[in-house]
Amino acid sequence: MRCARFPSLAFLGALGGAAVGALVPSDASGDWPPPTSADASDMADPDYWPTDPEYGTSATQSGQWSHYSFLPTPSGRFRPRPEESAAGMSVDLAWRFTQGDPRVRIAITDSGILWEDGDLVDKVWLNQGELAAHKPQHADGTPCGGDGELAGFDCNGDGILSASDYKDTPTLTPEGSAGRPRGDRNGNGRLDAGDLLLHFSDGADDDRNGYADDIAGWDFFKNDNDPFDDTRDGHGTEGAKTAAAQTNNQLGGAGICPRCRLIPLRVGDSHVADAQDLAKALLYATDSRADVVQCPVTAVDSTGFLQEALDHAHGKGTLVVASVGNTGSHHHSAPATSNHALPVSAVRFDGQSVTTSTTFLDASPCSSFGGNNLLAVSSPGCASDATAGLAGVAGLLYAAALERDVTLTAGEAQALLIATADDIDVPESREPGSAYRFSQPNFDQRFGYGRVNANRAVEALREGRLPPSVDLTAPRWFEVLYKDQVQGPVPIEGTISAARARSYDYVVEWAAGVQPLEADFRAIRREENIAPTVVTGSDGPLASLDVRTIDTSHARDPDSPHGENDRAITVRVRAFAHYGGTTDDVQGEARRTYYVDSDPTLVEGFPYLVGDSGGGSPKLSDIDGDGLREIVYPTADGALHVLKVTPKGPKQLLDFPFRTRHADGLVEPAPAEGVPFYRDAQAYSEVDWELGREPILSAPAIADLDGDGAQEIAISTWPGTIYVVGANGGVKDGWPVRLPEVPSCSLDQGAPAGAPCVSADARIARGALASPVLADLDGDGRLDVIQAAFDGKVYAFDAGGGALRGWPVEVHYTGPLAQEPAPSRLLATPAVADFNGDALPDLLVGSTERLGTDGPAGAVYVLDARGTAAPSGPVLAGWPVTVPSLSLVSLGPLAEGITASGVVGQFDGTLAGVVQGN
Repeated sequence: MRCARFPSLAFLGALGGAAVGALVPSDASGDWPPPTSADASDMADPDYWPTDPEYGTSATQSGQWSHYSFLPTPSGRFRPRPEESAAGMSVDLAWRFTQGDPRVRIAITDSGILWEDGDLVDKVWLNQGELAAHKPQHADGTPCGGDGELAGFDCNGDGILSASDYKDTPTLTPEGSAGRPRGDRNGNGRLDAGDLLLHFSDGADDDRNGYADDIAGWDFFKNDNDPFDDTRDGHGTEGAKTAAAQTNNQLGGAGICPRCRLIPLRVGDSHVADAQDLAKALLYATDSRADVVQCPVTAVDSTGFLQEALDHAHGKGTLVVASVGNTGSHHHSAPATSNHALPVSAVRFDGQSVTTSTTFLDASPCSSFGGNNLLAVSSPGCASDATAGLAGVAGLLYAAALERDVTLTAGEAQALLIATADDIDVPESREPGSAYRFSQPNFDQRFGYGRVNANRAVEALREGRLPPSVDLTAPRWFEVLYKDQVQGPVPIEGTISAARARSYDYVVEWAAGVQPLEADFRAIRREENIAPTVVTGSDGPLASLDVRTIDTSHARDPDSPHGENDRAITVRVRAFAHYGGTTDDVQGEARRTYYVDSDPTLVEGFPYLVGDSGGGSPKLSDIDGDGLREIVYPTADGALHVLKVTPKGPKQLLDFPFRTRHADGLVEPAPAEGVPFYRDAQAYSEVDWELGREPILSAPAIADLDGDGAQEIAISTWPGTIYVVGANGGVKDGWPVRLPEVPSCSLDQGAPAGAPCVSADARIARGALASPVLADLDGDGRLDVIQAAFDGKVYAFDAGGGALRGWPVEVHYTGPLAQEPAPSRLLATPAVADFNGDALPDLLVGSTERLGTDGPAGAVYVLDARGTAAPSGPVLAGWPVTVPSLSLVSLGPLAEGITASGVVGQFDGTLAGVVQGN
């Protein structure tokens, strides 16, 4: 890479490019969408641009260069490399053939939607089944028109149902006034889907799909029918606009698939989410016949339930586009490391603007990379933003398929996008001391198979050049294969199909490293002339690889200088569809990165596969009372494992693993008032819903709580339920305890003020990441259970689950550094020590409250053991204190204030807490 600007360059075989320097058009476009006869040089002409003011490029505006098939005119000494012909993904050329289709639905699993956004207000898919008893009307109360399913809904005659069809409905309140249309219940100045929720939510499941009042998507983070972005994070809204904003409307920017419809599905309040919530959203998306799922979120965990949902979506033909990650590293995160997701990263221009850049193939410094990074997407942001771009392109593909009466599968869509990508290959990048990010022919871990080319993908589909679908399923991404433990060759599992071709061939190959060259691959199995009716792999493995005999040695790649991939191998499967006639053979490909290792120091039976991810540290404790300690380890599938180490390997203790309750929405009767039940939805009859349990992402706390001589295990779940489990694997009396609900603040302007709620300022929630802590707060000789929570409070319970007097305590800054901040989450586990000398343990805890204008500091508190019952209040004198903290606003409270747990120790005889800022 070039040290200052991280560029990546390429030789592209795209359409001949043209350079342009023009002002942003202010009047209606004379020729949009462009005619099929237009070429890249025409696309540089503003007459072919949509009227959206952010679309065009100028001396002061970079414009939506990611859509371009041409190069903007450079300024001064800056010149684009002559090998590059397009700034972006040639979306403008794809628009010649399709601008999407209202039948194509893109589900957005993200932070929710801002209903009032003008480019989205009429793009949200509305569920007619829930609105059948609430059809819009003309101003005089007469019914509206429409054909077929739209009968009585299409008031404005545009052939779709949207919020604007309700604008004249006389029964809506309040009446219109200056700056506020009729029916604007949420007071944002527009009639939008959020208003329809407030008007027509009646608690009934009118369409009997399992979800009551799912008029415009769903919120799986809050478990209600309103996916509004109540913290105004904006991530989901911006991604929705990139994918499918209304276009040519003289507002904002142009969506890539402007005629596609959007299904907002909220799974978090930023681009970080829980895998179980994401799984439920995926199941809803497939039940709602989404063609594409735009998944920019990074899950904090990885679960079998998420994989079930991804498999289900794939089987229904739904393409799931996933972010490879926003950490600028090798970091592996779900769903990008799961089967049946298409991981993508971002590429951008290398200068301060499009006119001061030398390349438009600069690897985004915040995008992660690795063997699972399959495609690069032109985007000004990170990998999470790139998912929106590819989701929009995929929407165009599905729309083009509809126009050709082709039922496109998810495997075909992925294969087509990969096969038509612009390869990024810069020979200079491979020279010693090169200024450029490493790239090579075909695949590399920074750019995958290349930059997405929307036009080439749409043209290939229109011409019937569909690649074979190659689906690798096992071993999983990045699995470690121990050559000293396997009993024979490792089966490579998956399927290959090419039902549209006359016949197909395939080859399974392997090579050392994460990005081997073509010459490095060695064939494991090769088959030819397979009939199109045969799905290879459906009745046995595609091939077998004997890892006991292979040599993984290879030269280190430039992005793994510390040997991160020394033991990596790549297995790839290529298939070749033969169409005959004048159509050339078309290739489909899939790959996986594995690690091959041996470790004779491992104890018999280890590593032990627990299945789902684990977020907390294991603990060692004698649970069964035999004098030997067991391994206690909770995982994200809600399982609490207790493993006894024996000479023949680890064995689960009798009655373990313990399992947490099912996630909200899957439990009947409801665990709390107002929690919906939707397990009767169609998708749950087709997956193993039993996997959908509350995840445990923190370490357990272990002690004898009830004085019976046996150990108890305290655990807390990400959604906010605390369990105490006995040595017999059963829940102790009085437990579990569910932390209080934290609702979104009402958008209804007429609603009365209520309890603390989630807003743009107060980013709180029900839930917990901190581990439970055991200490005797009230001095009765028995340990209590202490839990810091996402609602900004510290809770304390006795051994029977009863709330201690004086607790919970709300941790809230009132010091001199800043104006009183809004409530925020507690992520850190409290540390325990007697700070005030009263022989009772006090709690050292940090908060994620934003202090100061830019959040440059975090607050640390010491709470009195008596909580609010302490005579001087719950916070000890002299506290809180502040420490410097880096605020990463884009990650919200997960990266502000104090996120790491503090510790307590003696320093020269003085008791002190040690805490670091974020």
